[in-house]
Amino acid sequence: MMMNVEMIESEVLSLPLIDRERLFKKLLLSLESPSEKEIGQLWRIEIKKRLDAIYNGDAQMIPSEAADKEVIEFLNNCHV
Repeated sequence: MMMNVEMIESEVLSLPLIDRERLFKKLLLSLESPSEKEIGQLWRIEIKKRLDAIYNGDAQMIPSEAADKEVIEFLNNCHV
């Protein structure tokens, strides 16, 4: 038998407080931490966006040496 959200909610609310708290923490973590599949999907979207910007001429291309220099300067100036 497949449970719908209302049935699950009813079951969860009938659990002891300690179990509801544990379940709450797991559910909250699942919202904060995307799965590897979700991360992959987000990267595919970002890659497509960047490639589109390159092909449309909207991206400013710079040589890799200049990009490396910018990254190194940025990291050297980060005070973490």
